[in-house]
Amino acid sequence: MESSENFHQQLRDIIPTISEARVNVLKAEVNLKRVFWIELCQAKDDGERSYNAQKSKAEATEAYYEASMIVAKAKAKLDALQTEKSAVDMQFEEWRTKMANLRMERNRYGA
Repeated sequence: MESSENFHQQLRDIIPTISEARVNVLKAEVNLKRVFWIELCQAKDDGERSYNAQKSKAEATEAYYEASMIVAKAKAKLDALQTEKSAVDMQFEEWRTKMANLRMERNRYGA
């Protein structure tokens, strides 16, 4: 039972971190959109007439690149945390299988 509680505690510990990482991804994506539209308007003010030209110019700016990298880092952090959670889940399932096999052996041999 002690090992089971350890796995549950690991999950309880990681869940808030995953939640925070998910919020950070959403914030970074919203900021990326904000930067894109600011740069798009700037491109229009600079004389770019077509939407595609405005979009290309906006996506080529340093501000857009930096905002994109923040999104990428936030998503990578979230992926890493979800992988860590999956590892804990797998360890728990392995432990649970071992305990079930042990119970079966005890029942079979009357120990």
